[in-house]
Amino acid sequence: MMVYKIECELNGMRELRPIKFDFEKQKNWFEGNPMSGIFNEKEEKFIAAQLKRKYMDFFNGPSTLCLGTRAFEIIGQSMSKYGEFFKVEIMNLREPDKYAFLYNLTTILNPFHPSKSLWSFDYKGNKDRPIHFVFKKNKITTPLFSVPNGHIEYGIYWEPFCTDGLLPPEEEFYHIYQNSGLKGLRFKEIELT
Repeated sequence: MMVYKIECELNGMRELRPIKFDFEKQKNWFEGNPMSGIFNEKEEKFIAAQLKRKYMDFFNGPSTLCLGTRAFEIIGQSMSKYGEFFKVEIMNLREPDKYAFLYNLTTILNPFHPSKSLWSFDYKGNKDRPIHFVFKKNKITTPLFSVPNGHIEYGIYWEPFCTDGLLPPEEEFYHIYQNSGLKGLRFKEIELT
């Protein structure tokens, strides 16, 4: 089995912004809290930055991952087991790009190998955030998950990870993405022990 950190390719990706910014809602997205009682997708309106570069299948936006319609149709089903989706309208785009799907990854793991992962420390000498991830293989129990990063005083956010080899390829996020022709994500391999 292999584990990858999921990163967005921000160059060429459109930014997705809410018309009305709500700090508390934004904080909940990045803390991995369930949004079903907080976020009303019918009331939320977004705009997408207009770029002259080629458009990718994902947006840089308010949630862990923001999928365009094509990406949602291809990979949404495999992701829905590990989080929740919210369909939102993009006011300045037309069909088929008029909607985005905000993904809230609610499957949280803490698979760090404590002595092999490298951490930065805050001004009080407390662990702040990981600089180099090393995971314990036996703690990886799900093919799509987040891990906490940041510091309790300054805000914790969740970084998404996926596996290669935990499930059959036709069910696993990593393989579905790689075989789909989707563009907008890259995968950084994580050391396992």
